[in-house]
Amino acid sequence: MLRSAFAVLLSLSGAAVAQERAVTPVISGYGAVVPLPDAVEQPAKGSKVVIEVTGTGKEAGQPLPGLVRAATLLNLAGASGLKASDLEIVVVLHGDATSAALNDATYKVSGRDHPHADLMKKLNGAGVKILVCGQALARRGYDPKSVRGEVKVAASAVTAVVNLQGKGFAYVLAP
Repeated sequence: MLRSAFAVLLSLSGAAVAQERAVTPVISGYGAVVPLPDAVEQPAKGSKVVIEVTGTGKEAGQPLPGLVRAATLLNLAGASGLKASDLEIVVVLHGDATSAALNDATYKVSGRDHPHADLMKKLNGAGVKILVCGQALARRGYDPKSVRGEVKVAASAVTAVVNLQGKGFAYVLAP
């Protein structure tokens, strides 16, 4: 019993230490990382990544996990000495994540403030390109003119992903 209690305390103190060391050098407030300068695999300059975001996450008032994943990738790069411009990241929204592309006024119709707006602005400011599936917009009855300024409309998510992979982008799924 004493051993298991000690193990729990040790793991909690380890989590607290990691939390204290977590940084957000590129996207402030999102996607915190712990710098690991001796890790074997570090973010590489020139990396190109397409992140396909289809889900909304568990908490409605929180940014999409896929957007946070993009912030995490940029923060990992920053923690290893790279600049945001050293990577090329494209986020493609569709499925349940489609509504995240809407402007604040249109999103507010759902009865909530836009939980993704701040992070999308910061990602866009760091050079991340955000696309939304035009087919998903149409299927959900959203007017493409109601898409926020940080987001561009693609003909379809699959077209965007295929085109980007053809240009050498690594694929990451963030359901």
